Amino acid sequence: MKRSTIPNILFLLPADQLSRYTSLLQSGAIVTTNTGIGLQDFLSALPGFSHKDNEKIDTIFLDGVPVDDLGKKFNRPAHTLALSAVMPGLAAAIFRRNSIHSALRSRIETRGTEAAEGMKCTVRLKLFNTIARDYGILLFKQGVCMNSEPLLKTFSRRKILLDRIEEIQYENRVIDATELIALLGKNPQIFLRIQGI
Repeated sequence: MKRSTIPNILFLLPADQLSRYTSLLQSGAIVTTNTGIGLQDFLSALPGFSHKDNEKIDTIFLDGVPVDDLGKKFNRPAHTLALSAVMPGLAAAIFRRNSIHSALRSRIETRGTEAAEGMKCTVRLKLFNTIARDYGILLFKQGVCMNSEPLLKTFSRRKILLDRIEEIQYENRVIDATELIALLGKNPQIFLRIQGI
């Protein structure tokens, strides 16, 4: 879905509250790229990410499979990419990039239709823990495409996130929380920006 065909929504809230909203990225931002692009180049093109900063990413799952090599390329029309910083426990150690425990992983083969290099590819980018906190604010400042259903569920479970928004704008017009919920219910995706005031 092209950005121009989906609602453009802006949340304005106190700057010291911005980090609370980065948890919304656990459900995934929709990013368009091309097949044949490697993870390193994809991440480095995102706001705030750089080749050096990518070393902070401790655990990477591409379509549910742990990835050690940032040179791995997108090769299908749609992917899910999940990124996390260090997590505690043995399971986390097994899935950590280049872990000495990686031999304990089950061998999982990804299946699906591969696309020719250079074709359009949609990536659902999920960010967790300090990766979401450190990079989510910059992503939201630029704006990201998101699926509406997870946002509706989050606002239903954590109404405080909705209540703390000082102003909601839809296509440069101020709306209230009720109108926002209605928009989310009618549109499968939105383009969301979150900025501090």
